[in-house]
Amino acid sequence: MQTAKTVASKGHAVEAVKLYEHVEQLDPAGEPLDAELAPLYAELGNHDAAIQRYKRIVQRSPDDSDLSNNFAWTLMESGRFDQAIAEATRGLQNDAGNRRLQSTLAMIHYRKGDSAAALRHFSEALGESAAHHNLAVLEIDAGNVDSARAHLQQAMQSAPPDAQTETLLAALDTAASQL
Repeated sequence: MQTAKTVASKGHAVEAVKLYEHVEQLDPAGEPLDAELAPLYAELGNHDAAIQRYKRIVQRSPDDSDLSNNFAWTLMESGRFDQAIAEATRGLQNDAGNRRLQSTLAMIHYRKGDSAAALRHFSEALGESAAHHNLAVLEIDAGNVDSARAHLQQAMQSAPPDAQTETLLAALDTAASQL
């Protein structure tokens, strides 16, 4: 177990999974190592295995906000947006002020293609200016420069404007003028 933890902490997910699975095989009647394996499976893109493990963990610890957030994120990464929304919403019912869960819910809506819901949830978590800034970054990453510029201009409406937003808008304008 200690070797698996050390290997996982060094970023060697494949090796850590093998070690944890070996520990489970050595003691089949023992407690499953769901909490250790779920995030590692998710990191490796084995979403089905991660989701199976997360479901069992959530049943044992339904009020754990971090767990709910990680489970919702894994569901989103696997393209199960409705399930991800349901899990994040369930987590927020237990911890209404959790900004991380609220931001994850915003990301899920963004990835699902619902920018209005993403803006609403980012705004609830971070404030309107930061919400527009975050959406601008996501839009830049997606190649939607005009939408990103519009979000940055909205973010600039706050008083005083955020220096990072000003810098990002200037960089975007400079890049666009060079095309």
